[in-house]
Order: sequence, then C-alpha cells, then structure tokens
Amino acid sequence: MEEVEVSKNKIKVKVCGTELNILSEDNEEYTQKIASVVDRKMKQTLETNPRVSISNIAILTALEFCDLSKKLADQTENMKNQLNEYLEEAQKAREEADDARKETEKLRSEIETLRQRLADKDSKKSHETSEPLSAPVRRSSRRGKRLITTESREEAAEDIMSFFGNSADDTAENSSDDNA
Repeated sequence: MEEVEVSKNKIKVKVCGTELNILSEDNEEYTQKIASVVDRKMKQTLETNPRVSISNIAILTALEFCDLSKKLADQTENMKNQLNEYLEEAQKAREEADDARKETEKLRSEIETLRQRLADKDSKKSHETSEPLSAPVRRSSRRGKRLITTESREEAAEDIMSFFGNSADDTAENSSDDNA
C-alpha cells in the first residue's frame, strides 16, 4: 500500500497563557479557532475553580469536549440509522405503489375484456332472438338488465306463491289481517 504524504502546517497557538507549536493538516485559521474555543473553556473552568491547577483544568476541559464529541457521534449514528430506516420504508412504499399500479392495469384490462365479451354476447343474443316476447320488456341503458312490466311481475309473483303452496290472494288476505 502506498503512503500519501500529507503536508502539515506548523501553527503557533496560545491556550490559557501557554504558547504551543502545533503541526496540523488543517489550515491556520481553523486551528486558531479551535485553540480559541479550548482557551475560552479552560478560562471558564478556572474562574469557577480558581484553586485547581492548569493541568487539571486541561484534563477537565478535555473530558468535557470528549463527552460532547461522543454524544454528538452517538446522535449522528442514530440519525444515520433513522435515515436508513426511512429510506427502506420509502423503497418499500415505492415497490408497493408499483405493484398497485400493475394490479390496477391488470384489472382495467380484465374489465375491458369482460365488457367486450358482454357486448359480443348481447349482440349474439339480439341476432338469435327473432320472435317477440309475450310480456312487454324494456332495456335499461344503465345496466343492460331486462325490466318486466307490472302485469308480468304480478303473474311472476303468483307463480312463485303457488310454488310455495299459497296463492297471491291468500298472501294479500294474510297481509291485510296483519295490518288490521
């Protein structure tokens, strides 16, 4: 494996009264900003704890920054996991939508096929039926069902009632007795 040489910048910073020479891959402006944040934090800790040594202040400050860094890393990891879950859910939803679209197209095709068959069947029946029907029949333009007129409906009701052993007159008498 080939090593890539990274240029390092030698930068002089001052933290809590101590000057340090740092070698960094980052530019001087960035390094100075970081040193300034550490200096400010160390001075705040020193103000609240004036009897603590500078080395202990440095340790406390380092611990605080490490704690913050760890918490932010954990939050970042949680966000990445949540984002991956959202992406997986979105992919699943896209797949389900595609399946639904395919199913819809399939059903539309089946409906069209059934409509065509029905139209073919109706036209075939109209050509086969040459003698007129005994009961007047009307066609409903909405559903294609045959509608029977009132007279033939009464005859059909009498036929049904006679099948069950009652005449239409008996049924009418029973219903008038029930109403009385």
